[in-house]
Amino acid sequence: MRQELAGINAATVQELIYIPTTLDDVDGMAGSTDQMYEASNALTMSYVSQSKVAYPSIPANRVELNTRLSMLANKMGKEACIIRLTNGRRLQDTMVAGPQTMQATINTFRQTMDMLANGAPQLGVPAVLSPERDDIKFQQARIAAAFAKFWPDMECVASPSCRATLNTRDSIDSLEAEVWAANPLYLIEDPIVEEVYSWTVLIYVIIGVLVCGVMGFGCYRGLRSERMGGKNRGSSADAGSV
Repeated sequence: MRQELAGINAATVQELIYIPTTLDDVDGMAGSTDQMYEASNALTMSYVSQSKVAYPSIPANRVELNTRLSMLANKMGKEACIIRLTNGRRLQDTMVAGPQTMQATINTFRQTMDMLANGAPQLGVPAVLSPERDDIKFQQARIAAAFAKFWPDMECVASPSCRATLNTRDSIDSLEAEVWAANPLYLIEDPIVEEVYSWTVLIYVIIGVLVCGVMGFGCYRGLRSERMGGKNRGSSADAGSV
């Protein structure tokens, strides 16, 4: 792990040195930052895998999904800046292909928020319990509100005709602050919720059984009376013929 961390640190330093010297090479800049994202993501998933083995009780996937929101927000900002630099020109063979790719990042952000709220069984991420974990629900609502302010600002950055303001920087700072505020909440283990048997259902079942029983008994008495009546009529007819 230390070697991986040292490797990503060295690669990041080299990319940061390269980017300012190639401001006119937008394709190269996009490729550089793509490599940084890919290496960072690989390192993050390595951390997740090893933490799940060493500390099974830690909800590593849940925390990773939440921190992924911060990465996606920064990725969105990078895509917006490159789109503005190229006036929307398509960049071939890079992560950023134009406005449609930034929209894909926005959609991924929303999908990640949905997985955190409603669960992702394939990742072992549970849905948020209510009311037991309304603290998480409250923080997720704050993240959603910050994101609702953030993504229009990124669209403004991407558009050459839109004048970006200092509010853009504030919106990404606010979003990241809300995302990181959620991390300690996800680390808290969810309580075990015992299923409470519904007495209302039980009462309806009992009533249904009683009704069916009464109806069945009534049918039985009616059929028995009919059979007894038939036998009596038959006996009377036999006696009269004699």
